[in-house]
Amino acid sequence: MPAKVVVIGSLNMDLVTRAPRLPRGGETLIGQSFATVSGGKGRTRP
Repeated sequence: MPAKVVVIGSLNMDLVTRAPRLPRGGETLIGQSFATVSGGKGRTRP
């Protein structure tokens, strides 16, 4: 008998990095820090 999987709920995870400025089109910047933050959907971070 195949195993059954039940999912209750979901998780949104933001991948946040800080850079000295916004990159221009086609440009790559090196981030100064990186964090994973639960939440998502455009929630404002302090």
